Amino acid sequence: MKKWATYTTISTLIAIALAAGFGGRLGLQGMLLGLFGTSFNFLATWLVLGLAAQSVKHEDQAPWATAFTVCAFILKWPLILGCMHVSKTLGGCAPDCFLYGLGLVYCAAIGWALARS
Repeated sequence: MKKWATYTTISTLIAIALAAGFGGRLGLQGMLLGLFGTSFNFLATWLVLGLAAQSVKHEDQAPWATAFTVCAFILKWPLILGCMHVSKTLGGCAPDCFLYGLGLVYCAAIGWALARS
């Protein structure tokens, strides 16, 4: 599992450097928007699934944690769409780098799932 985290960190840093190197400021901004928005989307989904698992097991849940999880889940789509809109507004290569960041998070999630199995 440690190798997965190391490879993911290295590949993310390389992708950020390439986006900044080839796309300049706009490429870097697009990549960071894609990484942030998609990571938040995955985190919110993971938290809701954990909350559902606790609910099925009839475990106690802290009210503040439940409220935070539900708010994060509700805000995940507006946030990712807002990041997408900002990258489109920036123009240039920002939308492309946004999609590269989005794809990088999805590939990291697949790698995480494979490392766990």
